[in-house]
Amino acid sequence: MTAAFGRPEGSSDRVTGHHGTADRVRALATSYAENGESLEVLYADLDLVIDAGDRAAHDDLLRLAGRTWADAFMTRLNRLTCADPITGLSSVDHLTTHVEWLGGRGGGLEDRVLVVVDVVSRRDDVGRRNEKQFRRRLRIAVVADTLDAWFGTAGVVGAAVSSRRVAVVVHRQEALVMRAADLAESITTRLRLASDGHAARVGVVPLPAEVADAVSMIQDLGRPPAEPARAGSDDLRADSGTVGRKFSGPA
Repeated sequence: MTAAFGRPEGSSDRVTGHHGTADRVRALATSYAENGESLEVLYADLDLVIDAGDRAAHDDLLRLAGRTWADAFMTRLNRLTCADPITGLSSVDHLTTHVEWLGGRGGGLEDRVLVVVDVVSRRDDVGRRNEKQFRRRLRIAVVADTLDAWFGTAGVVGAAVSSRRVAVVVHRQEALVMRAADLAESITTRLRLASDGHAARVGVVPLPAEVADAVSMIQDLGRPPAEPARAGSDDLRADSGTVGRKFSGPA
């Protein structure tokens, strides 16, 4: 893509000579990319508003639009999918987008459940702020790795909804509710090898039939406990037994 939109020799002066137009083109290209509009749609709309009388300046602005769109689109793609390089987990945006896709494919959400893992401790982390943040991410990475070992990656999408909580959408399994305690024990064993005083609790949550309710439930899982939760967000049908029936601790 870089080669396709490479700037020909001598074009720099032409573009920088039209600061106002170039700024508007950048803003428009960024907006289209962030809203999921294709490059073809952007070019078609720009052709309607850019004066084609000066062909060289017209082409320069299209190249500028293409480069700007590509950069903004990659930023959006990384934000939606990706993956924290330490934990390998997707973003919450990607998780909710995945749920929206599942709900729109015709089969609804009946064949999926949400597995929620909390990392709990009897004491707060101590040390510098960056050290505490790294230790928290390391614990989340342990959780993510254990979930991969249990569920694999096919059709499974998970995200860290907060610094202490992971949510993953998996296929509904009858035995999963009964095995929540085993999963919590497995994660806790690995956490204690990495740090003292930490444990995991696991809940299995049926996803609401309505996609909007399912998305709201996932978003609520990352909210501080002082905020009121929407209906269904604390309806944890199975619990690992390490802490009460519901996730009452901080997210």
